[in-house]
Amino acid sequence: MRENIKITSQTPCPGGFTHLRLTAEGIAATAKPGQWIIWGQRTLLIMRSDRQAGWIELLFTGEIPTESDIEGPCGKPIILSDEHPRSLLVAHLTELPALIFFADRLRQRHNHTTLLLLQMDDQLPFKPAPCRIMIPGIPAGVIATLPLLAEWHIALRMASHQGLPGCFDGHVDELAAHWLNEQSTPDEITYIRL
Repeated sequence: MRENIKITSQTPCPGGFTHLRLTAEGIAATAKPGQWIIWGQRTLLIMRSDRQAGWIELLFTGEIPTESDIEGPCGKPIILSDEHPRSLLVAHLTELPALIFFADRLRQRHNHTTLLLLQMDDQLPFKPAPCRIMIPGIPAGVIATLPLLAEWHIALRMASHQGLPGCFDGHVDELAAHWLNEQSTPDEITYIRL
């Protein structure tokens, strides 16, 4: 679907990122976590959408495209199965918008527990904050989270090779394996790798 858009807000973020909100009613009505839009020569993951208000949000670096229309939503969405009561979602910084979109939809599910893990080895679009949600099986001292997800009461932990405070020192897959090994019923956990 091609749709004419209007930028309704533009906010600079740390690390050279820009947070945009676009009016795109048709795309907002059907967008799901993990999907993206094509805007000019850019392919951008959708960070959030609001069906009622008709907007989508994006997080990206570089110049804002000058085209007044976009195409989307494109791609296969992240589907959370009802088969298991728990899930683990593992992502890299480049997938952060999809992870935030997924977390936003998770807030509507009260019968499911999810842990989000994020690899952070590049410039961050936010300042990490300590998480107050305790996660059994996560190494002591690994407490850094995304402030927005802390406000939403969604559990997220981060891994980094840069020695960032509160982050797991290593790769996010190592952190995921460590946490899964500490679980008594790992077969009840859906593992999603972006």
